Amino acid sequence: MLKSFLEKHKSILKESEPMCKHTTFRIGGPARYFFAPTTAEELRSVLCGALEEDLNVYPLGAGSNLLVKDNELDGAVIHLAKLHTIHIEKNLVIAGSGFPLAALINLACQHGLGGLETLAGIPSSLGGAVIMNAGGKYGCIGDSVKYVLAIDNKCGLKKLGPRELGFKYRHSEIKNEMIAEVCLELKQADPEELQRRYAGILAEKKLAQPLSQPSAGCVFKNPPNGSAGALIDNAGLKGLKKGGAMISSKHANFIVNAGGAKAADVSALIEKIKQTVFEKSRIKLELEIKVW
Repeated sequence: MLKSFLEKHKSILKESEPMCKHTTFRIGGPARYFFAPTTAEELRSVLCGALEEDLNVYPLGAGSNLLVKDNELDGAVIHLAKLHTIHIEKNLVIAGSGFPLAALINLACQHGLGGLETLAGIPSSLGGAVIMNAGGKYGCIGDSVKYVLAIDNKCGLKKLGPRELGFKYRHSEIKNEMIAEVCLELKQADPEELQRRYAGILAEKKLAQPLSQPSAGCVFKNPPNGSAGALIDNAGLKGLKKGGAMISSKHANFIVNAGGAKAADVSALIEKIKQTVFEKSRIKLELEIKVW
C-alpha cells in the first residue's frame, strides 16, 4: 500500500518539493514525492517500492540537461545526490552516481589520472553524465567507463560494460535502469599538465558559453556535420526572449533563465527555434535536454 511505502521511507522523503530548487535552470513545479536515498540499498528499496505502487519514477542527478514543467510532477523523483562515495585504486575510480562531475574531475587531476579533464564545465552528476554520454569536442565520458552497476525495473542489480551501454553521441542504452555506481578506467598522467589542460578548457567554455546564468546546458544536439548553435544564430534568434527565458546572446544553443522564467517560456522558445531553423535550413533539430 502507498501509505506504508511512504511511511517506510519517511526519513528520506519530502512531499510537494519544488523542483526549481533542484534544477540548473531554476525552473520546475512541485514533485509529488521526492526521495533522497543515501545508500545503494535505500535506492533499491525506494525504486522497488515506487514500481510496486505503479508510480512514475524520475531519476535526478545534478538537475542539468533537464526542463521540468510548471505543474505538479505526479510520481516519485529519486534524487541521487547523496550517493557520493568514491574509491580510487591505481587507475580505476569507482564512485556513486551522485558524485558531482566537476569535483570528480578535480580529484582525478590531483591524482594524476587523465581522461575526464576534457569534460570541464559540464554541470552534471557522474550518473547523469554517463546516461547522456556527456562530452564535447575533446571527448566523451563513455571513453572512460569500464562498467556501471545499475538497478533495473525488476529491482535486479546489473553490471553493464561498454558493449551493453552502447555509447554514441549524447546517447547510451540506459533506459529502464537507475545507475548506483560507476567504474572509470583512466590513464596515468602528470597532475600539473592535467590541471593546466582542465583550466584551459574551462576558460575556453566560459568565454563561449553563458556558464554564469541558470540554464540546462545545450538545448539541442548538433546535427550530423553541423552545429545547432550556428544554425540558431544564422536564423537570427540570438537574444530572443519569452517571459523570463532568453536565447543566449553568447551561445545560441543555450536558453537561459534571465529571471523568473517558467517552463512554458522555455518551451515556447524551443518551438520557435525548431520552426525557424527548419524554415531557414530544412534541418530538424533534436532536443538534447530531457523534458519532464
